[in-house]
Amino acid sequence: IVSPQRTPHAGYYEFQQVHRPLVFIAREGTRLTFKNKLDFTNIHDYVTLQIMVTTITGETATFTVDAPYIEPHAQGELDIAPYVHLDIKDLSTCTIQYILKA
Repeated sequence: IVSPQRTPHAGYYEFQQVHRPLVFIAREGTRLTFKNKLDFTNIHDYVTLQIMVTTITGETATFTVDAPYIEPHAQGELDIAPYVHLDIKDLSTCTIQYILKA
């Protein structure tokens, strides 16, 4: 999936997208909906979420939370309001990164 010069091939990024264990589905206010794409494992036992939010004024906040309990191939929600200590109305972007548990 990489060239001899060690540059990633376009298929590398597609491979990452296809094999990711958790997919963001929707947002309603501060409630985020995810889908567990694993076949046999509850996502709570597999990943931790690192979330970075940015306001329209440029303030950022980063926090780490356990993934919600979502059974295989099911959907679940996470409310980020208790973790965000900024004005919710001014949120501009929300970046979610999953970290695999050992």
